[in-house]
Amino acid sequence: MPAAPSRAALAAVAGPSSASSMAGLTSSFGSLQLARNARSFSSTHISSSSLPSPSSSSLTTSSRQQSTLTSCCRRPILPSSAPSPSRPAQAQAASFSTSSPMNRNLKRIKMRAFFKTAGKQLKRFDPAAPLRSGDGFAKFPYNPSFKAQSVLSDETRLRIWQRVVQNGEPVKAVAADYDIDMRRVAACVRLKELERSWILQGKPLAMPYANAIRKMIATVPLEAHENGTPFEPTNEISVHPYTQQQLFLPVSESRHFTREDAAKAFHTTMLSADKRMPIPQLVNIEKNAETSGGGKKYDRAAQIFREEVAQEQRDLAKREQEAVAAEEARTAKIDTTRFQYRIRDYNSEQVGKTGRTGAVGWRYGAPHNDRKRGLLKIPSSIG
Repeated sequence: MPAAPSRAALAAVAGPSSASSMAGLTSSFGSLQLARNARSFSSTHISSSSLPSPSSSSLTTSSRQQSTLTSCCRRPILPSSAPSPSRPAQAQAASFSTSSPMNRNLKRIKMRAFFKTAGKQLKRFDPAAPLRSGDGFAKFPYNPSFKAQSVLSDETRLRIWQRVVQNGEPVKAVAADYDIDMRRVAACVRLKELERSWILQGKPLAMPYANAIRKMIATVPLEAHENGTPFEPTNEISVHPYTQQQLFLPVSESRHFTREDAAKAFHTTMLSADKRMPIPQLVNIEKNAETSGGGKKYDRAAQIFREEVAQEQRDLAKREQEAVAAEEARTAKIDTTRFQYRIRDYNSEQVGKTGRTGAVGWRYGAPHNDRKRGLLKIPSSIG
């Protein structure tokens, strides 16, 4: 590439009369040369001493030339295109910049500051540490009103399964000893049986997930149950819809009004609270302990309770076995190569007018008469 002509050579050719025009022409040549250097990624730093200055009258021209050179060294702002999902709107104004915008770095700066102060203990994961804060009942930090209940530990569930399945103890006795609802005790036994069957079948268990969830929530250890710490109410009864109505019943002062009378006042078929509670034998324990004076008499009442619930469970299992045996005896089975036909005798005088059950639907029984004409749809009873 030929070098740009110097200012002295141009002045000698043009003459002294066109000094100002020659100075501007020299500035243009310098700008073109710097533009070529900028496109070839060469150095763009040019000082004012690189150009000769033959006279003091050209100082103003040199300063103007330096400002022009500085402005031409800057990279022009490219026109921004339309925003796209791959090209954020923040990068449209300065598409030539290689540094990320400040609003992107702000969150990273806050994260690093958090790990240096309050979150220092959370930067390194400790497998043995619990993954919860505080008492473990507030699961969501920004919603402290939500309180989650504690769950049983793995040792407690295993102990419940051993007492019910291996030792043969009644479910009511185990629920009363650990102060756990009978439905939870039954669920622990069923889930433990399912887990053992999966292990025997070779199915994988999600134990890492279970351990992580157990660390995130509050668990009650086995020692707390054995020491007598109540886990949940075991003898609560649900609010029956019949009891939510306002009722005025005149009763004589000489009459002893009991829970049986209160249940009959609400509905003729309603059971009393003593019969609707899950473990009514616990009430008898307290009554016997109060009448006998406590102490060893209380232990005797607890032993009577265990015997009663064990006998009740044996009677229930016996009734279920008898019902299954009676059903098998009433059904005649005929096996073929592909199917098994089950034939049962019915009495036409005992199945009703239609021979259907009281269920809803075309498959299990007749549909409701709500949409039929000419039928009385006024309710005659509550419930």
